[in-house]
Amino acid sequence: MDEDWCRSVNRTKQLMEQGLDIRLHQCEKDFTKGILSAEGARTAYNYAGDFYYAHGAILEAILRYKRTQFYNVTSRSYHDLGSRVIIVFIEMGKFPLFASIAGKELTHCDPITAGKLRCAFGLGLLKTQRFRDAADKMMANVFSTTIEALEKKLISFINTNQIKAKIDSADKVLYARKDD
Repeated sequence: MDEDWCRSVNRTKQLMEQGLDIRLHQCEKDFTKGILSAEGARTAYNYAGDFYYAHGAILEAILRYKRTQFYNVTSRSYHDLGSRVIIVFIEMGKFPLFASIAGKELTHCDPITAGKLRCAFGLGLLKTQRFRDAADKMMANVFSTTIEALEKKLISFINTNQIKAKIDSADKVLYARKDD
């Protein structure tokens, strides 16, 4: 391995990170002065999160994505934040961390986005084998989502993790247990 080349690549990455951090700090200053809109600041932090995620620095990406929550002004912004964080947390296998973020974001979302986050939150709870909590979260959206639609979303997760589950549509109850 060429050590000089490795040092050069690492130095270039460090310079890019420093430049990115300087720009983000400037974005915060501009936002507080009213020069930059909330959407501009949110976009800058999303770009920074994408940069770190692409370079494998997942924790740094999470920190940048979480900063966007201060600049979210529309339901679409919250949906964007939720989807980016979901992707990173799923890759990390950190479903409890996702659950805490999703729980906070539900209050700011339109009903459709909230339903999607509830389903993802429920899947995260299923993954950690917290079946009762998962059922509560998934069925909280039962009146705007059909039972058949929930069953279709759960089927791949249930099959790959050997979980026996059924949805009783009369009682609106999800029964799930680990297959022995």
